[in-house]
Amino acid sequence: MAFSLNGRPKFRTLDTDLDIELAEPSTQTLNAVIDIDSAILGYRREPEIEFFMNNQPIFLFRREGKLASYAFGYGNHTIGPAATLSKIDMPALMHQIEQSALAGGADSIELVIPAMADNAVRWALESGYKMDSFHEFLLSSNPDMKLDRYLITQSSFT
Repeated sequence: MAFSLNGRPKFRTLDTDLDIELAEPSTQTLNAVIDIDSAILGYRREPEIEFFMNNQPIFLFRREGKLASYAFGYGNHTIGPAATLSKIDMPALMHQIEQSALAGGADSIELVIPAMADNAVRWALESGYKMDSFHEFLLSSNPDMKLDRYLITQSSFT
């Protein structure tokens, strides 16, 4: 199950040991994102990631120089997806997406968070986002997906 949480992006600070960079769309960035996606979702999706890279800002997160996470920021009224190798980093991804939406002039954003990503849901609720009464169900034949480390895209075109 996934929750939809709606709210107004606000400026806030977050203490993290992650180094965050705004990455350029490139083969190297594409491969980095695909590697994380493969570890979290269990499959590769080059065409989708390439599409997002060409339409949204992409942030890469590193810990001690090693790639730890990625997040697609606000662009074309869309946010996400985002994924991290360690679920403790979900709040940092959510924060960066929110700050990207704020900088992009978004009045509000919708975060679609798998229910098992408890620290991401907690961050959103503690940050003033409101849970929509509509919940989504995710269907997959892969029991090894690590959805506690994933933010679903809420695309304007889907």
